[in-house]
Amino acid sequence: LYVFGEAFWVFPFALMVGAYRALKLEMNPWLNLLLGHALLYITTSLVLAILLPETPAWSLSYGGTFGHYISTNSLQLIGDGGTWLVIAMLFGFGIYLLDPKPFFDSISMAKMPEFRRFENGDMDEKAELEEEELPPAPMPKIKVQPEPMAEEFHDPDVRPQKKPKKKVVEEPDFEDDYEDDPITIKTEPEPINKSPKVSQENFELPSTEHLKPRIAVSTDSEEMMRQRASQLEEMFSRFKIKCQVIGMEKGPSITQFEMTIEEGIRVNKVTALADNIALTLRAPSVRIVAPIPGRNSIGIEIPNIKKEMVNLRSIMDAPGYEAIREKQILPLILGKDVAGVPLVSDLAKMPHLLVAGTTGSGKSVCINSIIISLILYHKPETVRLLMIDPKMVEMSGYSGIPHLMRPVITDMNEAAGVLDWACRTMDERYSQLTKVRVRDIASFNKLSKNKIMDMLNDDSEFDAMEWPMPYIVIIVDEFSDLMMVGAKEIEMYITRLAQKSRAVGIHVVLATQRPSVDVITGLIKTNMPSRIAFQVAAKIDSRTILDQNGADKLMGKGDLLFLPPGTSALTRAQGVLIEDDEIESMVDFWREQGSPVYIDDASVSRTAGNSNKKSGASSTSSSSFDNNASNDDEVYEQAVQVVLESGRPSASYIQRQLKVGYNKASRLIEQMEERGIVGPPKGSRGREILKTMDEINASKDEA
Repeated sequence: LYVFGEAFWVFPFALMVGAYRALKLEMNPWLNLLLGHALLYITTSLVLAILLPETPAWSLSYGGTFGHYISTNSLQLIGDGGTWLVIAMLFGFGIYLLDPKPFFDSISMAKMPEFRRFENGDMDEKAELEEEELPPAPMPKIKVQPEPMAEEFHDPDVRPQKKPKKKVVEEPDFEDDYEDDPITIKTEPEPINKSPKVSQENFELPSTEHLKPRIAVSTDSEEMMRQRASQLEEMFSRFKIKCQVIGMEKGPSITQFEMTIEEGIRVNKVTALADNIALTLRAPSVRIVAPIPGRNSIGIEIPNIKKEMVNLRSIMDAPGYEAIREKQILPLILGKDVAGVPLVSDLAKMPHLLVAGTTGSGKSVCINSIIISLILYHKPETVRLLMIDPKMVEMSGYSGIPHLMRPVITDMNEAAGVLDWACRTMDERYSQLTKVRVRDIASFNKLSKNKIMDMLNDDSEFDAMEWPMPYIVIIVDEFSDLMMVGAKEIEMYITRLAQKSRAVGIHVVLATQRPSVDVITGLIKTNMPSRIAFQVAAKIDSRTILDQNGADKLMGKGDLLFLPPGTSALTRAQGVLIEDDEIESMVDFWREQGSPVYIDDASVSRTAGNSNKKSGASSTSSSSFDNNASNDDEVYEQAVQVVLESGRPSASYIQRQLKVGYNKASRLIEQMEERGIVGPPKGSRGREILKTMDEINASKDEA
């Protein structure tokens, strides 16, 4: 008090600032801290000595001995103006050395209304801000709030067949929007193998309890990010490029630094420095987005030192997630983008998806996240799955869930038959849509049963339809292995589905670790506008998948580039990590409720047999599916009796009465036609019954 006078009371403030810096931040050297404190004492004592020169009883002045001596001499040497200027400079320098972060942040944010609105989460003004010219500011911090997303899905009514076990689970409220999804089936001369109906009775949707909760992890500090921004500006200045970092967006594994460059500097001069940036920041790889779409700035994506794991629960708990998912029919949870916003896309709008990347880059985990996303929000009567797994181990864990239309397919010859079945089912569904005069599956499912029957000439035609139609999703884990069986045939099937199947609710997801032009052919790629690329070895592989570079700069382990439909702008994201115990818990939940209802083997296997012959492979499997094998079927007599007693020679009617698959019922009808019991199909009028039971018994006695 004697030396500094009343300036001594600055000490508690300086002590708190120093403690804050020492405990919470990566602080400056202690010498800076001590010098900053000393400057605060000196300037405060000088001000008090000048303003309050009265001498109290216990010291020379309120400024203390030091303040009285220095101020007196300073006033004599440099005058009043010079003294106050020196005091102001010393005080500001002392504050700078202490660097109290809350003080500076409050000042910088107060001067920048654009960024204050981002802090408050006002995302609706983002587009307006992008058009404004941002004022130069020292490293503003931009926080991007996740965009809104959606809720649970509506379940259309489907005819029950069997009662699965009841399980008490809270089921969300559904709306009547979902009737944009289903699939049709045909009951005509040469019936296509309709997907069998699944009982809707008592199916429950899983809750988030089956998923692991979000794991909080420490990430790169803001101070560390600011240091990197300063290093970026210094590095560009060494190459004679004037730039300024105007924003940062920190994601789970990537931070994007947004920077502006001086007018007159070519953009490719910046992109050519990617390796220099990686060297300066000691980063494994750096990707430059020049320019950022819709802005007059450049984005530099640098990997974080500490990465955050992205799991399903962390995305589902994100603010606004339900609002986005609510608008989607087949939501796919893909991950979080560079701003930490959940990346959720709608398969119904894609309408097909191509996934490619090297081994270990996260491709199979992405396929698991797609499957879990579908069975998380859809019951078996709204979405059916066909899984083709050449590796035999990636999708085997999903065996037995009621969403499956076939057991997980590991035989590539059978896979060719399934794709052929899907093409014929697609044609059959288009025929059904034509009969009721609608354009797509969504419009068909919105029609009521009575309205459909009014459009048809015969009630038996409605019995042959599947209403409402479920979506069918075909997932192939290793497409290159499938192409080796018969490239031309497989390419034809995939191309047909990709070109036409969107309107009837059939969607294809292809994954491959060999993104070459002989696997992802031009026809296939043209009809699959939505693509996901994981890390690849070379730029040519990236161009094969995405038609542009970038995938070769990814880091692996879920780091991906997503190309949404209808745009060429890539979205970088960290993919979702699905662990084995989460998959097992979800699969067990569905298995407890019921078993799958598979489509009939006949047409799928018959096609597989034909594929074997075309490709020169063994055709031993086709013999077991000989059409004549059904002649000795004991169900045939029951089917004849059902048809004659009811007067309804319909495959769908036999299917319901005898509890058999649609394909088997169709074969029984064809067999009756061969034996002259029923006549050939006559379009909308159906078949005619040609014999009575007495005539059939009489012919048996004669034989």
